[in-house]
Amino acid sequence: MRDWDAPGNIKLLIGELNRLRHERAALRRYDNLRFQEATGERTLFYRKALPLGKVDPLSGHPTRWRDAVFVAVNCDPRMAERAILHPDLPAIGIGWDEPYRLTDLMSGRTTRERGADLPFDLDPTGEPFRIFTISAIDR
Repeated sequence: MRDWDAPGNIKLLIGELNRLRHERAALRRYDNLRFQEATGERTLFYRKALPLGKVDPLSGHPTRWRDAVFVAVNCDPRMAERAILHPDLPAIGIGWDEPYRLTDLMSGRTTRERGADLPFDLDPTGEPFRIFTISAIDR
């Protein structure tokens, strides 16, 4: 029988992930995962979002998305990796050179960014993953 209070348990992490899933409708769907570009051999980067507008008749998928949640994960449990993430900004209504707000959903920290080259350190001994949103800055 598992001791959920033993050292090294991930009970708090699972609770936080469940909280995010309840708060973000895009995380509860199964038909909206889109892989995103990233440097780094050990990094997995994807976006989950809700459809916005019309569906492309050729692909059957929307061309625009809203309420996007981005997830980057270091898949190597032993080695840290510095990854450059390249989110598809136009798909969520932000131009390649426009400023935007990036909000880390685990810490609540917000930064102002520009462009689709986001460096992240993904360290299995610290923060092996990042979950964040990107939103337009009101003009």
